[in-house]
Amino acid sequence: MNHFKNLTLSLKSTQKNILFFILFKKYSKHFLQLKRSCKKQAITS
Repeated sequence: MNHFKNLTLSLKSTQKNILFFILFKKYSKHFLQLKRSCKKQAITS
């Protein structure tokens, strides 16, 4: 039973990590675009 509990816990943490990774990949693109536009604005101003 204890082993099963550990297994479910590790599964939950893995799910969290996967979710975080997906979100990070999604938002890193947006973040890079934001950074670029900020740099452009800084150069033009």
